[in-house]
Amino acid sequence: MAVERWRSAHGSRVRGWLTALGEMEALAALATRVYENPAEQFPEVVSTGTMLDAQELGHPLLPVERCVRNDVRLGGTAPQLILLSGSNMSGKSTLLRALGASAALALAGGTVRARRMVLSPVALCASLRVQDSVLDGASRFQAEVLRLCDVARFAAGPHAVLFLLDEILGGTNSDDRLRGAKGVLTALVNRGAIGVCTTHDLALTRIADELGARATNAHLVDALVGGKLAFDYRLRPGVVRRSNAIEWMRLVGLEV
Repeated sequence: MAVERWRSAHGSRVRGWLTALGEMEALAALATRVYENPAEQFPEVVSTGTMLDAQELGHPLLPVERCVRNDVRLGGTAPQLILLSGSNMSGKSTLLRALGASAALALAGGTVRARRMVLSPVALCASLRVQDSVLDGASRFQAEVLRLCDVARFAAGPHAVLFLLDEILGGTNSDDRLRGAKGVLTALVNRGAIGVCTTHDLALTRIADELGARATNAHLVDALVGGKLAFDYRLRPGVVRRSNAIEWMRLVGLEV
């Protein structure tokens, strides 16, 4: 009965209390990151256009001594779309996560692991680690298609969008994949969105040629050194020219 009396008197205020507590916790977390990472920089947020320009950008959660940094430019005078090809484990997904985490930190008022970062206010839309669901009866392909629908629908709205798409439409045949990826990426670019799309399928890299100056190809590579695969995680222009899939399968003992 005492609890019910308290709820009647104060229950309507609980939502406001929790909201204030959440904001305090978020500000404390951002301040703690600034304190623990004094070398990180506050980004510059600009109100003109849709763009992101990051110099020496690194993933904020990697150990500093192992963090490889890259320059990434999207929008403004740079292409809206980067089609990122590369071999397995070369760092494509990590680069997407570095971009997404940095954009989220920047727009929340935090610092970023970059020498300099300039971006406009954007809504972050991503298709990363999409999984199937036995309980929902959904395949991975179905889950990804639904996610891509959400991204496209949001890009058609009033907000500028930064999209990050990992291994787009990897669950279907090559012809449908090319046709579908071309349609999705063309629609996003036509709606003014900026972003990065990774792929193992080199046929998809031709989409950048068809989009002209609005898109470009970039890649990450590996090398076989002393019987082991080595990676430098450096972003390079153009399309990747080799794959490590067969070498990797042989290294772990598969007879291929």
